[in-house]
Amino acid sequence: MGTDSIVHYDGKKWSYWQSLPQSNLDGYGVEVSLSAVDMLSAREGWAVGQKKVDYDGGASSFGVIWHYKDGAWEVQHEFSGQVRFKSVSMVSNMEGWAAGQVDSGPGVYHYSSGKWNNVEIPRGIGVNKLDAVSVEEWWGIGSGITHYLDGHWERVASYNALQDIQMLSPTSGWAVSYTGDIIRFDGNKWLRFAQFPGTNLTDIFMLSEDEGWAVGKPGDTESVFLHYANGQWSVHSRPQFSTLYGVVMTSSNSGWAVGELGMFYYQDGTWQAYKQPTR
Repeated sequence: MGTDSIVHYDGKKWSYWQSLPQSNLDGYGVEVSLSAVDMLSAREGWAVGQKKVDYDGGASSFGVIWHYKDGAWEVQHEFSGQVRFKSVSMVSNMEGWAAGQVDSGPGVYHYSSGKWNNVEIPRGIGVNKLDAVSVEEWWGIGSGITHYLDGHWERVASYNALQDIQMLSPTSGWAVSYTGDIIRFDGNKWLRFAQFPGTNLTDIFMLSEDEGWAVGKPGDTESVFLHYANGQWSVHSRPQFSTLYGVVMTSSNSGWAVGELGMFYYQDGTWQAYKQPTR
C-alpha cells in the first residue's frame, strides 16, 4: 500500500503485476497512492487510492477507484476534490462500499449498477473505514463506531482512534485502536475485550470466531503480532520489523503481513521477513 503498483501472489511467489493505470487527467507531475484492495475472486477485484497532479502554480488531488477484470486493472471512477479513500468493501460484483475523507470530513460511496455515488452522511456521523456484511448493512469506524442498515445511520459506540474493523457476520465483529484497545461486537454491544497499553494497533484479521491476528507497533524499533486463541488475546512475538500496517491469514498455519520495511510471512509458528519482489 502507498505505492502505484500491484503485486500478485501465484501460490509460490510474489511478483509485480502492473503499475496502476493513470486516469485521463493531464498534469506535469502525477503521484498515485494505493490505500486498500478487496478481491472478490482471483479474477475480479477493486482498489482505492488517491492521485495528486502537480500543475504550474498549484496541485489537485483526486480520489480514484480501480477495477480488476480479465487480467488487467483499469480506472473505474475518479472523484475531484480532496478525496482520500481508506477502505473498499465489495459485497458482489454489482454492489459495494468505499469510505475515506472528503475535504475535512468523512465520505462514504456506494457502488450499484456499475456506478459509484456519494452517500449523504447525517450530521454527527464520522466514517472513514468500513466493512460491509450485505448490500444494505455495514459497520464503520471514524468518529466512534457507526452502524448502517437499510438507509438508517446510528453511532453505536464512542471508542477513539480506531484503525481497523472486521465483521464476521451481522452479529459478530472486531475492531482495533491506536491506543492498544481490541473491541468486540457480541451481537448486542461493542465492548473492550482486551487492552495492550502503549501499543499502536493498526490492523486485525479474524480467521474465524475462534482465531485471529492483530498487528501494530509497541515501540520505536519493534513490531508486535497479537494472536487470538482459546478465548484470549496474547503477544505472539515482537520482531524487529518496525511498523506493521496489515495482516491477512490464509489458514491457521500460513499468512502474510506488510509493514514499513516490507513483507513478512507466517509459517510453522514463526513470522519471518520475506524477500521483496523485484520489478
